[in-house]
Amino acid sequence: MIIGTPKLEMFKAKIKHIKPWFFFIIKYYFPYADFNRQNRGTVVVFNQTIYTKDPLSAPLYAHEIIHCEQQKNFWGAIKWWKQYLKDPKFRYEQELESYQMQYKVYCGMENDKEKRNRYLVFLAGILSGPLYKYCISFSQAEMKIKKGNG
Repeated sequence: MIIGTPKLEMFKAKIKHIKPWFFFIIKYYFPYADFNRQNRGTVVVFNQTIYTKDPLSAPLYAHEIIHCEQQKNFWGAIKWWKQYLKDPKFRYEQELESYQMQYKVYCGMENDKEKRNRYLVFLAGILSGPLYKYCISFSQAEMKIKKGNG
């Protein structure tokens, strides 16, 4: 189920509300990944399928669609995951692009600058936090996510 989806319907991804079969590999590399966390479980993309426990907001759906596009197809997803798990620079670049789109979609739905700023702080906290092994400072994450929004 997609909540408040704007014009992202041109790209159709399957959404499955089950843990992906390879989540144990993700958990090995990223101990903070938690598919079953209440209201904010880790969302995973493989090929053109989004695995999530919870409904996706339009901004989060946009984030995951970017990962679908990055992976392109089955073999592209295999190659992408192999590099994503092993290469911190690659992982950061892939996530930054996705968080920039997530913030852009949110800003397209929300005019209140205070709410936009809180959402930016929320996203920067995730990108700069333990899930991605502190790949960037909070202030850098905030600046780079916002920069992708024009």
